[in-house]
Amino acid sequence: MKPFSLHFLCLLFLATSPLAANWSQFRGNNGRSVAVGQTLPSNIDPAKPLWKTALPIGHSSPAIWGNKIFLTAFNDMQLLMICLDRTNGNVLWTDSRPLNELTQYSHNDSFPSVPTPCTDGERVAFLFGDFGLVVTDLDGELIWEKNFIPFGNDHGFGYGASPVLLDGKLLINCDGSIRPGLLCLDFKNGKELWFAERPETIISFSTPYVWKHDNKTEILLGGSSFLDSYEPSNGASIWKVSNLPLFVCPTPIGDENAAYYGAFTTAHVSGGNAIETLFPEGFLTPEQISDPAAFYARFDKNKDRKIARDELPTSRLKDAFNFTDADRSGYLEYEEFAPRFEPQEVADYPGRNVFVSVASGGKGDITETHVGWEMRKNLPYVSSPLLYKNRLYLVKKGGTVSCLEPASGKSHYERKRLGAPGEYYASPIGVDNQVIIASLGGKMMILKAADEFEMLSTIDFGERILASPAVADNQLYVRTDQHLYAF
Repeated sequence: MKPFSLHFLCLLFLATSPLAANWSQFRGNNGRSVAVGQTLPSNIDPAKPLWKTALPIGHSSPAIWGNKIFLTAFNDMQLLMICLDRTNGNVLWTDSRPLNELTQYSHNDSFPSVPTPCTDGERVAFLFGDFGLVVTDLDGELIWEKNFIPFGNDHGFGYGASPVLLDGKLLINCDGSIRPGLLCLDFKNGKELWFAERPETIISFSTPYVWKHDNKTEILLGGSSFLDSYEPSNGASIWKVSNLPLFVCPTPIGDENAAYYGAFTTAHVSGGNAIETLFPEGFLTPEQISDPAAFYARFDKNKDRKIARDELPTSRLKDAFNFTDADRSGYLEYEEFAPRFEPQEVADYPGRNVFVSVASGGKGDITETHVGWEMRKNLPYVSSPLLYKNRLYLVKKGGTVSCLEPASGKSHYERKRLGAPGEYYASPIGVDNQVIIASLGGKMMILKAADEFEMLSTIDFGERILASPAVADNQLYVRTDQHLYAF
């Protein structure tokens, strides 16, 4: 067969493959945030979508199968499950479960409906951290449900990991719960197939990643300064890497040669380094970073040695005010907050802020044998890494992106500004030789997938974006905190 004919058949397969019409879970069908064989709409204008549908607030990303889109939301003490018609955005069905008590969250952006649903084309799994699992068919008829709490909420940040499917198995991160570990359920009936205990783990927000390479399949899960690999058939430990970040949000990624994982967390910084992370880059002067008196002179408007939440500008400190205000007085009293400016001993917290590559083929503790390159700067906080076109993209809070060569960790470019400061919760996606990045502030940036940084366009939705975009059947779906848009 001539090469041209083979190439044509490959394109025809991608165009007609069921996968092209689906985005079945968090970060897509294979958990890689890559829309294979898809094109990106040429005109993305929030004022001119194919359709847009108003939704109750929720942070889950769209899960798509055929002509149906599945989402979660929360409203009026109800955990909501929503199915939309992909052709026009109309609501096909909804279901709900009551929430008896709303957690007093420590962060302004924490929420009861964060995990993204997942589907195999027959069933849909909806996971809520304050309720458990509800599994329906595609028309909303209940198949089974399991009322359990997959995490411990003493920290008040809520539950953020999404369920993942593998060959009829449903994988759920239960780190930090009464029974911490990786839970595997039969997707057909909810029966527990195995449970990989992780007794040393505290809360983490990392979604399990199914790593397929070298005709092998492993399940990777990060958390509590470890990256662990598990056997899909029984949950047995394959390997472990230690001395990694403690409280993690990003999810691992991998290729045929290695897995890539890491993050920045506030557990591994203290003193002025920690104070600096609470505000946009360059917002504080060196004196305000090191001296609490200078800090209070700037923000304590009425000079009562107390800072109220309303006295703070838009910042991580304002968003996480409840966490910082340990005595829940409604103020950051000088005596309470000033000690944070002094360097603290962080050795009690295992791990460090780092991003690493881990070579395939390891067994047991491979920290000293299989960790290849590592990077200690430009690390993502929430946004998961993107591996696309043999390039690794890392999006850092504050609004910068770095691009690496996966094999060596060599930088193609570092800390290129995206023009949209602030937090980045959505994970980037790769489609049509382009990279899509969305900021919490509501701007979506489209970059050329290349060794050199090139911004192709910036789209301002004017609405906050916490969910990762999705692509199916050559259409782009963007969920804001008010709508779902189709382009």
